Amino acid sequence: MAKNTKAPPLKDFRAWRKRLRKAYQRAWQKERTAQGLVRPRDQPNNVMRLQAYAYFCELKARGLISQLRAHIEDRDGTRWNGHGDSDEQWVMRLLVARGKQHADQDEKKIANANALRSRMCAEFKLAAHNKVRPEALLGFLYEVGPAAQIKADAMDPPTYNWAEPYRSATATKRTAKRRKQHSPVTKQVSTDAWDEEEDLDADTWDGDYDGGWPDG
Repeated sequence: MAKNTKAPPLKDFRAWRKRLRKAYQRAWQKERTAQGLVRPRDQPNNVMRLQAYAYFCELKARGLISQLRAHIEDRDGTRWNGHGDSDEQWVMRLLVARGKQHADQDEKKIANANALRSRMCAEFKLAAHNKVRPEALLGFLYEVGPAAQIKADAMDPPTYNWAEPYRSATATKRTAKRRKQHSPVTKQVSTDAWDEEEDLDADTWDGDYDGGWPDG
């Protein structure tokens, strides 16, 4: 019997949390079995980027971020007080562990996880501002450049003139302020690279003892 891959309703946040986390786990297992020899789109972090960004875009388009926030605040209580309030952060928070702690957590692993989530928030903000199609996210990020450039630009997102091929076919005429931008096609970076700094306002992903994102 064929496996049912139909997506749950957008407002079924519990189901989407499980769906996205399992997608990461499957990609992690595939990469492990292939000893890392998988194409960039199939790398676990990029699988999460593509699927979580697509979900984020759907929630934004339908005005459901406030409902997502209410769901997470009901689930986590005051856990996120003082930790920022951007739309992208609430999508990331849907996916993290619910206050679970491990006595043997590795500090470097925690710092890497924090930095990755912080980076993904910046990536989603910058891509959404540029109305990037979900399937075109990785190419767009590659052209923007390394993590430091992405984070700097996400502070006050520009509308890149060179990014037109990455935009949605239904994108409205751009009204945001523009800066002259040139496609940095000579940059050689990986969208799966870790950041080096720790985001002190971020919380860790789950301990990745079984590929990260377990269902606990």
